[in-house]
Amino acid sequence: MLANDPGREFIMPILKKENILTNSPSRFGFDMLDGFSKLCLERMKKIKVKKGDIIVFSSDGYPYLKDTLYESEAALQQVLRDNPLCDEDYISTKGLKPGNASFDDRTYLKFVV
Repeated sequence: MLANDPGREFIMPILKKENILTNSPSRFGFDMLDGFSKLCLERMKKIKVKKGDIIVFSSDGYPYLKDTLYESEAALQQVLRDNPLCDEDYISTKGLKPGNASFDDRTYLKFVV
């Protein structure tokens, strides 16, 4: 299943068209900061921050966003160890392919206001 996932194959035509839902106000829409898609202001939340607040962002390559990169990586490694197909507790459209370090690329950004 890790090398050849028929479920992923089955949904690939849908995944190739999912960009039409990027930043869409539709209930099926999802938010993405990609530099290409127009942002959907109706879906955005404003959060007041003050000097000294810590902000953490990550891409969807981290199943669970934690306070530190180390903790986020540890949570990812646990998912990859316990559920490499990503079909149980953490459900994703793809699992860990042989030879890859993770099921997706990832970015973690933490800064102080």
